[in-house]
Amino acid sequence: MVDESLPLPGGRVVRFRMRKIPTREQAMALVTEEASGDVRGPVFDRPKASKLTVRGGVAHPCRAC
Repeated sequence: MVDESLPLPGGRVVRFRMRKIPTREQAMALVTEEASGDVRGPVFDRPKASKLTVRGGVAHPCRAC
């Protein structure tokens, strides 16, 4: 079982808990991965970067572009 308190970039601290991890090495890798901030998911409510560009979001009058 993993039970860690991890700081978010905004300064808030969240609790990360997970059960039934087969090995200690996998548990430590999971905590390291979560702490690095590379993982997005229901654990942390971080918004994804928008992939919409100005050109893609504005309708062009000729619609051929």
